[in-house]
Amino acid sequence: GRLFVALGQYNRNDTWIFDPNDDTWARMSDSPVAGGFSASAYLNGKVYVFGIAQGSGFYDRTLIYDVQNDSWTTGPLLPDVRVVMSAAAMDGRFILLAGGYNYSAYAASTCYLYDTVDNVYIPTSSLPEGRSMGTMIRDGDRIHYFGGIDPSSVVRDEIFEFDIASRTW
Repeated sequence: GRLFVALGQYNRNDTWIFDPNDDTWARMSDSPVAGGFSASAYLNGKVYVFGIAQGSGFYDRTLIYDVQNDSWTTGPLLPDVRVVMSAAAMDGRFILLAGGYNYSAYAASTCYLYDTVDNVYIPTSSLPEGRSMGTMIRDGDRIHYFGGIDPSSVVRDEIFEFDIASRTW
């Protein structure tokens, strides 16, 4: 597999792909938006990028990078604009988005399923407690949310588990 790197912490729009077999980096097409603190997930040849911070504001759309065609497109509006969310591909169609920060909540518990076929967001079960800056991975029929920062800005070490079949934490 290859490693996809795009955007960055502070208003970057460059895109790179690293090939560990050749130990090489390739510069790809720049993102149409500069920013950082985003979440992303790979599914069916595309990388979906959510929640981009731009200076003192947030970019409110989904960005989609087509790996084979080296091209970016703009997807739908986010239902709740946040940054430092976590994202994980669930199956061949849905991506789970969890937590994040916006100006009214330092660590949100709200979660959505992004339907990559119909290009829509569907509300789903909320995290047991608000989090931002955590990490999610899929393991079989479950997605695990690791750590993050709680609504009081405390770094946490709990692991929450999302059941893909029941769509609950």
